[in-house]
Amino acid sequence: MQVAVLGIPFFVLLQGNPSLTVISGKLVGADGKPMPVAHVHLTPPGPPGVITEGAVGPDGSYALATTQSGAFFLRFTGVNHASTFVPVLLSGSSTIRLDVQLSRYKYADTLDKVIAIGDWNHFDFGTGRPMIKQADGRYTLEVESTEDTLAYQLLGVTAETRSINGTSADRYFYDGGGDYRSVLRVLKGKTTIVFDPRRLDRSPSERRVTWREPQSFAARFADAWGFVDQISRAYYDSAAAAHARKDSLRFDWTPGLRELKSRIERNRDPLIEDQLLLGEVRLAQIGAPADSGLLAGVVHTIRPESPVWSLQPPFLVLSAHKLARHPRGPWQDLLQDSTAIYLALAYLDSMAERNPDRRVQGDALGNAVQLAMSMKQVARGNDYFVRLMTEYPDASMLSFLRAKYAPDRVIRVGVPVPSFHFAGLVDSTQSFTRESLLGKIYLLDFWATWCGPCIGDMPYLHAAFDSLHAKGLEILSVSLDQDPGDVTKFLRGQWKMPWQHAFARGGFTNASMRQFEVVFLPRLALVGRDGNIIAVDEDLRRDKILPTLRQAFQTTQ
Repeated sequence: MQVAVLGIPFFVLLQGNPSLTVISGKLVGADGKPMPVAHVHLTPPGPPGVITEGAVGPDGSYALATTQSGAFFLRFTGVNHASTFVPVLLSGSSTIRLDVQLSRYKYADTLDKVIAIGDWNHFDFGTGRPMIKQADGRYTLEVESTEDTLAYQLLGVTAETRSINGTSADRYFYDGGGDYRSVLRVLKGKTTIVFDPRRLDRSPSERRVTWREPQSFAARFADAWGFVDQISRAYYDSAAAAHARKDSLRFDWTPGLRELKSRIERNRDPLIEDQLLLGEVRLAQIGAPADSGLLAGVVHTIRPESPVWSLQPPFLVLSAHKLARHPRGPWQDLLQDSTAIYLALAYLDSMAERNPDRRVQGDALGNAVQLAMSMKQVARGNDYFVRLMTEYPDASMLSFLRAKYAPDRVIRVGVPVPSFHFAGLVDSTQSFTRESLLGKIYLLDFWATWCGPCIGDMPYLHAAFDSLHAKGLEILSVSLDQDPGDVTKFLRGQWKMPWQHAFARGGFTNASMRQFEVVFLPRLALVGRDGNIIAVDEDLRRDKILPTLRQAFQTTQ
């Protein structure tokens, strides 16, 4: 196949630019046929962004070209289908040819509520409009508009919380986040959105990635990533199934870890070895038995300047150092190991200086802030923090670190709790304010039903409330969920949370959440009778919460 990009033959492009990479192939839907609308995007591995992208042709063919080098993700998207990612490392002139078949969305088993968002509410999840179910099973919603067309998406249709295109549309366009928006014509100032669940194709499907040159570096590198991802997805699927059965999780790591070790031993490419070794760390993070022999070599084998770090979550570098020396112990083992701390900070310093990816440099400094502060090396942590703010104001970790460590952060011990006005969860006319709670010792608990650590803290929260409520402890849990109904449904389950509840509509974008610098969950603040903050965050997590609360009651009696 002769490839042309922007109408220029591939061989001409290569002659004119020796550092050009051309990526081409076919993208089809789960049935093997081209989709109504589909795109291929070359994206950076960090915050949302696009290096280059292109629409897929009527026959499913696509082609992209770039002169950039480094680590990226190819993102493949199509109407009515779940998007998928493929990692690539680009350097110099090359050709990459791969064909992709997307899988269908995993639709919800039952449609409890279908919500429409669109131009009328700027596609805000928190202010969507419920569609009305008709006698024939369809859902409808009439929307007024002064424009000629109206774009919309639906919530509550897939098994996960995401907005997708509807079943009625005159055309579609990409939403920038992996899905598509449906567009309808507006006649005489109004249009009716019609969603027909019978048109959803619920047939099982799996994504397929086929490389035209399976022995190429690009194919082998992506295969290494995909193999680790496959193991982790199998683990999470098994955990979800066990939870649905209300059964304990029994997952056999042995076959996957045996194959991973074999791949590392057979591999001869340093970058693919980096990928596989970090895969070992990723799996150990989520519970896989740690191979101390492999993990001990991770931080000695993978160079701080390795481009593979660009494809990893920011905190993996700390996990690698912890697991390399203490593969089976708790995190506290790392903080009590002065040699490990020295080596980890030296490695992070090298990453900040030598890694070619600016995002990785910022993440390295952010990790250094975390580690130094955890060791109570406040002066050193502040030095890292000032450097991060000055040199990397767009760093992904900055808002988190500012909320947790900045000297003038809002939630910190010894300062008055900010003035607040939270609406009640069930009765929105009920309100909770700083003034209404003055004179009480209370715990502000910012949480959500989708927050794993929040749910993990539930036994400790309930034990604390049961022990100290009679002495005057109050808890106000402020939910950042999408819908208050998600919370009331949760409260009918295992954890009753028999205390006060409020709801922050809009989640992290809520004005009060920005005021409190709630950029991660859970966030906790213990407030004394005088309205001043007594304890925050980690001192109120898991087995630390009860001693902290008891101490607060003893010192304020």
